[in-house]
Amino acid sequence: MTGGLATAGFCGQPVAGNPASIDKHHGSGSPGVTVDIVDRVVVDYRIMGGVPCVRGTRIPVVTIVGLLSEGLSPAEVIADYPQIVQDDVLACLRYAARSLDA
Repeated sequence: MTGGLATAGFCGQPVAGNPASIDKHHGSGSPGVTVDIVDRVVVDYRIMGGVPCVRGTRIPVVTIVGLLSEGLSPAEVIADYPQIVQDDVLACLRYAARSLDA
């Protein structure tokens, strides 16, 4: 565990380098599922092979962060992906920041 962040891999085993946290919430309790502290970014090895995604979607965090880095505003990202809200966009940025800080 680094920087107060806990992770879980398959069968709940710790996995280094993942900024998600299971301290607050275990999702469905299924093995291999971790939920970000803000409950908006999910790492589920059954969905997208464990790529961090916006909860309830198959939209990878890297897609949202990439669009923002190309100059799109959060409103433009939401217009492109109407199933997400501004809090989801901000959660993606927080997740990316934690990934680099770990």
